[in-house]
Amino acid sequence: MTDGRQPLSSRPRGSARPRSAVGDDELRVAWTRWLGVLRVRGWDPVPVLRPGAAPSAIAAAEQTVGRALPDPVRALYASTDGQADPAEVGGPVLFPARRFCSLDAAVELWRAREGEDRWPLAAGAAGGLLLLDEQGRVVGSGSGVLADGIVDYLGLLSVAELEGPGSDRDGAVVWDAPGLR
Repeated sequence: MTDGRQPLSSRPRGSARPRSAVGDDELRVAWTRWLGVLRVRGWDPVPVLRPGAAPSAIAAAEQTVGRALPDPVRALYASTDGQADPAEVGGPVLFPARRFCSLDAAVELWRAREGEDRWPLAAGAAGGLLLLDEQGRVVGSGSGVLADGIVDYLGLLSVAELEGPGSDRDGAVVWDAPGLR
């Protein structure tokens, strides 16, 4: 962020925030802002957005993994239950070189990663994951903590320099922000 722009959250990166401190409105603002950034870049996200998950589906996923998702992540899934396959419907991946996992896909990945406690938020065609750790922080599968939570992560994406687009081996529109995956 050398150009002077700041992420959506005015909190310094790395400072702790209680789980309940982020409201649905803050998530909605961050998500809408992020989708607008994709749209401005010419990568219309509308075709890939799935309908939101029902509260019962979110609760079932939480029961399966044995812990509650952070409130902002619950709100994100209530807004859109992951994304449709961009190669099939046209449109971009919603995270850097990663597709936003539906609840069902995330539970399936979580089960396949036996012994791993982190929630798979997004998956790449080549196998890389974007994960949520036990504290709700966003982490890359091969890197450390990227953001304190999903709202902060969306804020960082909104001001990041994005590379691309290209396409993955399935033909999906893929862009990247290497420092945020």
